[in-house]
Amino acid sequence: MSALRGAALALTLGVLSPSLASAQPVSHRDVITAPGVWLDAPALPADYVEVRRGALVIAYPREMAPLAAPILDRAEQDERSLRAQLGVESAPTIRVRVVPDIAALRALAPRQAPPPDYAVGVAYPTISLALVSVRQHDQSATPAVQKVFRHELAHVMLGLATNHAPVPRWFAEGLAIGSSAAAGDLSLALLLVIGFGLHDATEGFGIAAGQAAAVLT
Repeated sequence: MSALRGAALALTLGVLSPSLASAQPVSHRDVITAPGVWLDAPALPADYVEVRRGALVIAYPREMAPLAAPILDRAEQDERSLRAQLGVESAPTIRVRVVPDIAALRALAPRQAPPPDYAVGVAYPTISLALVSVRQHDQSATPAVQKVFRHELAHVMLGLATNHAPVPRWFAEGLAIGSSAAAGDLSLALLLVIGFGLHDATEGFGIAAGQAAAVLT
């Protein structure tokens, strides 16, 4: 059993304290599951190209190739690392849309469930889709766009690993933030602790980093 599945089982059986298990929401803001709603992403514009990297098909405007390069360079390694960490033996095609700005982010996301107004990246795990904008809302460049990519890819991969079962926010966001901050073949526990530590100061997950690691050991 993978570390992730062991953690999910622990949550299900109530091994975590009631305060941990009940205090965490099961949804988070850059992940859209829209239960019971059919999600259908619009067709890509004619000027987009698609490049396959492992299980990933990454689409971006042809003229944006230099901006997409940081994502493409590590995409297959990032996908393999996340699959290994989450115990996903094989993945279906995961589509990633690297878009020029926030307007394109909204235009190329499923119309049934548009991304939040503030998002520069968004994941739709139930249809294995992620979108990443290379520009922020003020049109400045998105810092370290490859980190945004890894963050959203982690959400999609977590959906595959759990068969889209709800998981506590500290786990989902801790994993995604840890993945974006620490590229490479780190353990799931270490990614979780890194992500928790980075995010807790601003949002607060209500648990200690040591407790997060203990769930996975």
